[in-house]
Amino acid sequence: MLQVRLHPRHAVMRVRFVDKLQASDFTLVAVPAAQRLLERDGGTGAMILDLRRFTGWGELGTLTAQIAFLRRFSRSIVRVAVLGPPGWAGAVPAITRLFVVAEVRCFAPGEARKLLAWVRQLPVSGLR
Repeated sequence: MLQVRLHPRHAVMRVRFVDKLQASDFTLVAVPAAQRLLERDGGTGAMILDLRRFTGWGELGTLTAQIAFLRRFSRSIVRVAVLGPPGWAGAVPAITRLFVVAEVRCFAPGEARKLLAWVRQLPVSGLR
């Protein structure tokens, strides 16, 4: 399951991965949220991926849906911050880097403050 929160004033999308993901998590949750940011702010400046409760991908089409999401919105993402244990924090950025040119940085669960400070340094050029 994906839980998505959009920052009310900035082009920041926080995505919490909970348990196993399904393809519908991307089509019904992530895509509409990213589209709202694109319309409101001109893009997703920063994406925070919280993997602390992530247990993997469900059905085979889930990874395909995630890749389709990244391809669709890749040009509007400037930074991707990954918060999670070392195992996922290594795999997810590697996958993300294949589809976005955004700067991707990993943070351990105890580094939430460092993550937020890095996101706050987001260059706003290209976003409304």
